[in-house]
Amino acid sequence: MGLKSLINKTINRNTFLLLPKPITPRHVQLAIRGDKELDAFIKVIIGGGGVFPHLYQFLSTDKPKYCEK
Repeated sequence: MGLKSLINKTINRNTFLLLPKPITPRHVQLAIRGDKELDAFIKVIIGGGGVFPHLYQFLSTDKPKYCEK
């Protein structure tokens, strides 16, 4: 399977609910950054792709009990 078909497959898997809309650079960015192998292989900046959303570990943990009311 070629790289182009792999990227298209990943984009289509992530955006199948948005089929009437055209595929934008944002969809390509989210598809590449969402797949570990593609992210490791493709280290480019996609114009108009935005930033891949992520949460830091300290933001996703439970708050200490003394903060609860």
